[in-house]
Amino acid sequence: MSKILLLDCYPKSGSRISKDTNGGYGTINNLGNGFVPKLLTYVAKKSIFWPPLALLNLASELISFKHNVFYSNDIDDIDSSVDFIFFSISIVCFEHELEILNRIKTKYPKMKIICVGSFVPHVQETLLRTGASLIIGEPEFLIEKYKLTSVNLNLIYAQRVTNSPFGNPDNLSLPYWVDINLPFSRHFIHGTYGLAAPILATRGCPYSCKEYCTYPIQQGEVPRSRSSSLLMDDIRYINKKKNIKNFIFRDPVFSINKRYFRDILNDLALNFDDSYHFTIETHLNNLSSDELLNQLKASFIKNIKFGIESASDDVLNNVNRFTIKHDLQYKIIQKLRDLKIKTTAFYILCQPEDNLVSIDNTISYSIQLKTDLAQYSIFTPYPGTPYYEKNKDLILHDTYSKFTQFDLVYKHKNFSPRDAKDLLGKAYSRYYLNKLFKI
Repeated sequence: MSKILLLDCYPKSGSRISKDTNGGYGTINNLGNGFVPKLLTYVAKKSIFWPPLALLNLASELISFKHNVFYSNDIDDIDSSVDFIFFSISIVCFEHELEILNRIKTKYPKMKIICVGSFVPHVQETLLRTGASLIIGEPEFLIEKYKLTSVNLNLIYAQRVTNSPFGNPDNLSLPYWVDINLPFSRHFIHGTYGLAAPILATRGCPYSCKEYCTYPIQQGEVPRSRSSSLLMDDIRYINKKKNIKNFIFRDPVFSINKRYFRDILNDLALNFDDSYHFTIETHLNNLSSDELLNQLKASFIKNIKFGIESASDDVLNNVNRFTIKHDLQYKIIQKLRDLKIKTTAFYILCQPEDNLVSIDNTISYSIQLKTDLAQYSIFTPYPGTPYYEKNKDLILHDTYSKFTQFDLVYKHKNFSPRDAKDLLGKAYSRYYLNKLFKI
């Protein structure tokens, strides 16, 4: 079988870089101007980092077919003994990744490099000019479909571009990526709950925010779920191998299928105990039932993340973002607080219809909701999304490294890029100073 390197390179930065957000496009967490956002940026850089989950899932499939697989973010780990490189491509690191790709091809002209990642389709011509091959789609399903031996891998490389269909998550292997020599001390969350591992129950998102969200591009709009029994096996396997009891579900929306959601919760309650800690991301409109909220508590769901995005209905309607009434948001969050389930709310500033008043109202509203944490970002029209395709003339940058989710990359009618950074910093400062000092 083949010796395969999973390559995951990052440029030097004072901010946290993650390729496992925004549908795999990635982020660079530079949280704005001011002391508080710079402090939070520093903390995130020091405490939070993990490789793309898609790359880890790919590792599991390759290992299941007896390939010799190892992970690295250091090109010095490449030598002539490597048969294939699967190279993780993102938007936020693309210029750096392209430089690395060309350096490898210069030193090892015959090296077989296969680029993977949700951003690959948008830069395929540039990548092909380097001599690399591409997988467009979810690469682990290609491995699963063809039961890839070394011969088949050579075939993929010879074809140059291979489309990977959306597949059934139940056909994927256990998370054998925990058996790779991953530096867990840096590659997973450190914080209140200690070491944590990412896990995926569902793929695909049918919600209306596809106007600007990249998840439908990466995973499609039709939800696909891993059976509850196999998911429990995944959790037990990771726990057995690494003694990890903290799990973060990386599903775009964990509760899309309510029957499936309840099945998962029931099985979590039956198979684990209070020493486990599960984090999910969902929509508040899926949490309006008191019975369900109590079930979350009984299933050791101890942290819930959700998007509020804006306090203005007009701002949200402009980008086809569905939301629920403010009084119901307050009610649900209060119930979660009573159950001692921690909450994190997401907000998007500088949306197309935003102005100073709407942003100030959103910041004030985020404080009033009293969630445990808040994350603010800048509206970013990513390549491939409907908003980007309809407004290409507004895009300010012809390089991709600014598409961080924390920089303004399009011409806004009310704000400059500097204004956006100032507003971002103001949001983080007001929220977290209020948390500390009740300002």
